[in-house]
This record gives sequence, C-alpha cells and structure tokens, in this order.
Amino acid sequence: MAETQDPPTRRTYQGSCHCGAFAYEIDLTELKTVVDCDCSFCSRKGNLYFLTSEEDNFRVVKGSEESLTSYTFGPGNKIHKYTFEDAQGPSASTVAVECTRHTRYKHQSNRKKKFYYSIFNSNLDPQYSPPAYKGDVPSTIEGGQLYTGSCHCGAVTVAVSCKPLESGEERIAECSCDICLRNACVWISPNSENVVLSGSEDAIGRYVLADGRTSKVFCHTCGVNMSSFRNELSEEEMIELDEQNLRAYKRGRAHYPINVRTLHGVDVGKLKKIMNETMPCRLHL
Repeated sequence: MAETQDPPTRRTYQGSCHCGAFAYEIDLTELKTVVDCDCSFCSRKGNLYFLTSEEDNFRVVKGSEESLTSYTFGPGNKIHKYTFEDAQGPSASTVAVECTRHTRYKHQSNRKKKFYYSIFNSNLDPQYSPPAYKGDVPSTIEGGQLYTGSCHCGAVTVAVSCKPLESGEERIAECSCDICLRNACVWISPNSENVVLSGSEDAIGRYVLADGRTSKVFCHTCGVNMSSFRNELSEEEMIELDEQNLRAYKRGRAHYPINVRTLHGVDVGKLKKIMNETMPCRLHL
C-alpha cells in the first residue's frame, strides 16, 4: 500500500514598505527557495523573488496598488512597483513577489543558507549600458581608486574615491537594521569630501528615519537606494542631544555612506563583507 504524503504546509506571509504606507498579505505553500536575479536592476536592488501563479491569494491590506510608483525598462514585460516615500514595495510583475520585503524572510541569512537559485538575466539582449556619471570629481585619497555609479535609470549618479574594494582595505558592511535588511544595501563609508552625488532635486528622494537625523537617498524614478546621510540639525536640535548621540551625529556628518550595489563594474558577490549586527547604519559604520 502506497504511503500517503502530507499536503504541503501553507502560510500567510505579510509584507510592507518601511514607512507602512503599503502593506499586503499572500497565502502560499511554505517558501523553501527563492530566486536571485543578476540583471542590471535586481543586482542594484538586491532583490530575492519567489514566483507564483496564485495571484488571487495576494491581498492589499493597506494603501493601494494604484498609489505605488511604477518603473519598467527593456522590453517592459515586468513592472516594478514601490512607494514614492521610501522606495519600497512588492516590486515585480503579477507572478513574482519580492520576498526581501517580507517581515518573516531575512535577506542576508537566506543568502548564507543558499535557499535561493540564480537566474542570469544579465546575459539577455539588449545588453544594459551603465549611465554616464554627470557630476564633478570628488577629492581623491592617496592610493585610492575613483568609482562611478548610478541608479538604474541614470537620473542619479555618484562618484566616490576610496581604497580598491577588491583589496579588502576598505570596510564593507551589511547592516542588520530593518530598512537595510529590506533594501539589501551593502555599505562603504568614505569621508564626505570623497563623495559627489549628482542629480536634480526632483530626481533625488530622501526618506527621513524616525530619529529625524538620518535620511536614505534613492532615485524617485527607479527606486534604487543610493546612499545615506546625516541631516543638518539646528543649534537648538544639537543642544537637545545627549553626549553619546552628539558624538554619533558628528561622526556621521563626517562620512557619506554609499550603497556599493550602485557602483559600476563592482561585483558585490566577490567582495569580503562583514555583518554589522550591533551598530545601526544611521551611526554610519
């Protein structure tokens, strides 16, 4: 007599953007694997996806899909969606949902456990041409290398002078705070004078964190996260900070963290990274 198998376990997964303006649920069999795409867009976003045909089980519980900003490229057969406020959302077409946005699915830990398989969409034609850098050249450091980078659409570009990233001399970190887990950012933290971020004010989005002292910078068109910086505080606001927070604020103002995923020609998978468990990214590594 043939043995009967138990039906696959089903779960309700919940996801949202960081600011909470958009939230959703989806009922699925328990996730065992996810998809890692290496295309020019997903490699910048660090997206991990799961593919599903169960579109009817996707429910918006806060906000609306119509309120999301849409971005597409190439043949236009996939629409990536995100909130205008914090550049997060269920980014994909109707059959692929981004699991880095799910509260129960952690990005770095699952890459380490190899619960994913890769698809190499970067090999598909037409080949992507990285946008040209549009800004000034920053101050350079001795023995350093000048890197340029951009969001996907090219509306926001960046140049940074730092130690060669492949050499291991530059500190490269993944942060365990909630927003960095969602955005899959990989950070370096050069001095402010060694970074130039360029783009029109309309193109650059700034998402202010709850402390009011830190902003995440992203492209308003394609939603790619570019950098993080300390906001300028008034004298009155600085007086209100205790000694520890004041030191952290001043240290942060001296640095300009950049998301390495946005730098042209850099393979993040080949870099030696540390996991920053104890210090939130707003202390700027």
